[in-house]
Amino acid sequence: MRCLLVIFFILAGIMGCVSQQEIYTPDYAQGIENIEHNLDRGKIDLFDVYFYIETYQKRKDLTQSEKEKSDKLLTKIKENMNQATQDNYQKSNYQEALRYAQSLESIGESPAVSIKEIYLRLLEKADLSNDVFALIDIKEEMANKALLEINEVYNFLKYFADNKARGEFLYYYSKYVQKYPELTAKFPDLEKMKKNLEELKELNLEQLMEGVVTVFLDKGLNIKNNASFPDKAVGTGFFIDNQGFILTNYHV
Repeated sequence: MRCLLVIFFILAGIMGCVSQQEIYTPDYAQGIENIEHNLDRGKIDLFDVYFYIETYQKRKDLTQSEKEKSDKLLTKIKENMNQATQDNYQKSNYQEALRYAQSLESIGESPAVSIKEIYLRLLEKADLSNDVFALIDIKEEMANKALLEINEVYNFLKYFADNKARGEFLYYYSKYVQKYPELTAKFPDLEKMKKNLEELKELNLEQLMEGVVTVFLDKGLNIKNNASFPDKAVGTGFFIDNQGFILTNYHV
């Protein structure tokens, strides 16, 4: 009974404290303030903010004051994106500069540094590092945007022709003769490259496998610690002519 009384008084005290306290409702940021709040804390980037504001401005109950405030923030965002393009370009962060420049272009704005100029710096960087794959990727992106000079498009295609990269050449050829209508007129030898590569047969994997052999090498007996055991080796090779000569690795 005494325990029940103690519990009762404790609960009564807690309830009394709660009833005397005011209920606090946090004042959360709404609308444009909420967007600015998240931007300042790095939860969203400038490009996201632009689309959030565009969506916000489509509200039917948007007041004139809210419209003016959102327009002001929209202008600020574009200026910040342009500044970010310039800053990253000057710091040689070309990939990041390209991201901001392309974002501006996608919303109909002209970036402070042209996309072509940024691509050219990326090409220089890839060329210095001898990164062939990066060079191919950058040139492809530039050609897709018609930013690559026509002689560079020719060199791009010729690279694949010289390396007998049949699939890549034919793919890019069909793509860029449409993008650059004067390409074949200026470089007629592209047609010859195309014809030569089209005549190359696709690799027949089944026929290739028939030319591969497994080599078992019997080296006799190996004696070690007064015990003998078979000394054999296994390797692979492939036929190199009709007389039956086989090419193997050195250890075989």
